[in-house]
Amino acid sequence: VKGLTFKGSYTYQKFKYDSYLAGSIDGAGNITNEDYSGNIEASNPDMFFTGELMYQHTIAKKYTLYAKTNFQHVGAMFVNDANTDSLKTASYSLINGQVGIDCNFDKFRLVAYGGLNNIADKKYVAFININSDRSEYYESGPRRNFFGGLTLAYMFR
Repeated sequence: VKGLTFKGSYTYQKFKYDSYLAGSIDGAGNITNEDYSGNIEASNPDMFFTGELMYQHTIAKKYTLYAKTNFQHVGAMFVNDANTDSLKTASYSLINGQVGIDCNFDKFRLVAYGGLNNIADKKYVAFININSDRSEYYESGPRRNFFGGLTLAYMFR
């Protein structure tokens, strides 16, 4: 289909510690050593996929309309070096969308756009506080949100 493009990327990773010894001191001053060798590194998802489908249509020589959707999948993550299964985050997927117009005038370019992120209003963990002392590991990602903007560029030719 003329004007239709797809971009995507996929990453698989399983980072494990070869050797990792950690010492800690409890409230009574007792020192304990933990061996996390062989554990998976916290806060790194095992997989990450992103894909974008974009359609562009030129309506006049200098004006191009576009619409695009983006899909993002992030795998589950451990929140601590101990790899506690009950604290592991769930994997999540997000869908985003954007529409806009791209206008080219000799040395100037103007792009006006608007969109919607997290269309399905998915609840998910966007950031992890690794090994939190107070067990406050999770920071939620933004819920459904709208955005818009203008970009003005000058081309030096």
